[in-house]
Amino acid sequence: MRKRNKLLPLGVTISLIATALVSSGLLLAAGGEGNLISVKVTFSPKLDGSGDDAAWRNAPELKAQAKNGPEISLRSIYTSDSLYMLISWGDETESVNKNMWIYEGTKWDHLKEQRIYEAKPTNSGEDRLALNWPINDSIKGFAEKGCLLICHDSGRFAKRESRMATNGPTEFADQWHWKAARTNPIRYSDDKWMDHKVLSNAHEPNLKKRREAAQHGDAKGEGSLNYSDNKTKDGKPKFVHNVETTDSYFLKKDDATPIDYSNATFKKGDTIPGYILARPRGSRGDIDAVGVWKDGRWTLEIGRKLVTGDKAHDVQFDDFKNTYYFGIAVFGNDGSNVHTRPLDPIALTFK
Repeated sequence: MRKRNKLLPLGVTISLIATALVSSGLLLAAGGEGNLISVKVTFSPKLDGSGDDAAWRNAPELKAQAKNGPEISLRSIYTSDSLYMLISWGDETESVNKNMWIYEGTKWDHLKEQRIYEAKPTNSGEDRLALNWPINDSIKGFAEKGCLLICHDSGRFAKRESRMATNGPTEFADQWHWKAARTNPIRYSDDKWMDHKVLSNAHEPNLKKRREAAQHGDAKGEGSLNYSDNKTKDGKPKFVHNVETTDSYFLKKDDATPIDYSNATFKKGDTIPGYILARPRGSRGDIDAVGVWKDGRWTLEIGRKLVTGDKAHDVQFDDFKNTYYFGIAVFGNDGSNVHTRPLDPIALTFK
């Protein structure tokens, strides 16, 4: 039975219990083998989140056990111009309601969901997966220690302010950040990059902005498209679907129309998506990604050109003799900056 986190009328107690896959470091498959072998194929797989395409048949599987989390299955193939990855992991619930609006009868608020690691319900979140790739092998020691080198709990930062950042001005990471609510509905993974930028409390009093100071988005390109908050300055939804839809979980930019509150009527329990979705036309949107949740498991298919035009912010798979190390993280319905802590990197090689 499909366990999508359903939207309940306000009169019903909302108890959407999500399996938290947070703070889960990777334990590599038995024997310490952390090698993901990408196999050459003559045709590209159809990216539909099924993993059933014949192109995957001869790709060896790497299994990695996440600490306090699920076992993650990875496969990879490549063509003459593109790299593809098939990633699958267990998650009891499909969480796609991030910042969903719900009408309480007299005002709008965000849908609340209970997470097993939090004392009280908080704003609804989403399932996510992230990959971190050192650009040009610039992160010293990454091949041995992986993402532990760019995860900081103390030292340069205030106590208990965990942040992701590299360790010097010449170190950079390419981040592929797939988001079940904000990018998956329009078939891409958010392409970002990381440097060593640090902001002190004095320079930036906002905790969220301090934590994300080293995180940057690739160029959005023509139209500066990307997902954006669906909210007005006075704290209520700004846009709604311009036509009746059978799937109200997502609001695409082309389907959105401003709400005329002078004429609009809503009933208690009505919901409106928290984001307006649009795929960037620049480097930020150059990773194809389609994930499908079924029977307690996400299956995600990813595709990207081996070599891109953004050499400063993208890892370039331009040498099949090279080994490309990366870290991986899964998040189960997590809306905060809690992130996984890989114990070992994974090594991608080409065959």
